[in-house]
Amino acid sequence: MQKSCMALHDSAKKGELVMHSVVIIDDHPLMAYATKELLEQELDVKVAALARNGEQGLEIIAASQPDLLLTDYKLPDMTGKDVAERISKCWPSIKVVIFSSIDVSSVVPQLLMAKVDGILSKENSQHTIVHAVSSVLDGFAVIPRTVDWQMGLCGQEEAVDLELSDKEVALMRYILDGNTIEQIAGQIHMSKRSVDNWIRKMYEKMGVKGRTQALELFLKSKYYAR
Repeated sequence: MQKSCMALHDSAKKGELVMHSVVIIDDHPLMAYATKELLEQELDVKVAALARNGEQGLEIIAASQPDLLLTDYKLPDMTGKDVAERISKCWPSIKVVIFSSIDVSSVVPQLLMAKVDGILSKENSQHTIVHAVSSVLDGFAVIPRTVDWQMGLCGQEEAVDLELSDKEVALMRYILDGNTIEQIAGQIHMSKRSVDNWIRKMYEKMGVKGRTQALELFLKSKYYAR
């Protein structure tokens, strides 16, 4: 009996390891609670806390060290960009998703520089929100692909000098759409390990360290305008 209890205890501990921790910052309590309910119902996540402003959220993050922060852009005491910059400096492993009801296209370059991992509109469907958060937790950046976002990112800047093969361009588009490694592998009929190795080699070729830098470079290249 004791051995069985130990096995259950170990199983519970393993379950805790795969349960992602999330903090939500939103000064609208009903929206924050609805988002909490949605994520906990649809994903293997536990929303550790809800905060109503940036400073309160940062205090909670310092104490709880969540895997992901979902924050509104316009907060009573600061912006989502300010929060993201603090997190990038102090806790770089924490993923940050901006979840806003206002158009933030004009500040997308600044958000990317602040190492934001995702940008979502509160007008998105529940399916889109769940898929986007899941993708960010799996290591992908999620940014809407619209002309307005492209203009916000690129402005009048000249396209960066980037040379990719057709296969690499296709892979970057999968990443841009928020697909996970598993989803990409399924769509192109390759193993997850092969896709992961392919992505790593492509990042080396691009001279970037990760998905955020790769997306920023790709969005400013001639390939995104195709």
